[in-house]
Amino acid sequence: MTTGFDVHLTIDHAWIGSLTIVLKAPDGTAYTLRDKAGEADDDLDETYRIVDLGLNPTGTWTLSISDDAFFFDGTMTYWSLHF
Repeated sequence: MTTGFDVHLTIDHAWIGSLTIVLKAPDGTAYTLRDKAGEADDDLDETYRIVDLGLNPTGTWTLSISDDAFFFDGTMTYWSLHF
């Protein structure tokens, strides 16, 4: 069991305000890291701290990114989990 973890993401994108980012744990718990915050900034290089006192980190983790910007492309260049 863990008390929490860090998720680091690096994304090259012209408008990060259109991104929704969700991390799904092996037990099915979904952590929304970003939900279309709306800002017109470009690129993302950020670490999110998740506190979960009963989390078992063993298993398959899934990171989902959706983009509502029709005119911009983006690339996730890096992501990591640290327990």
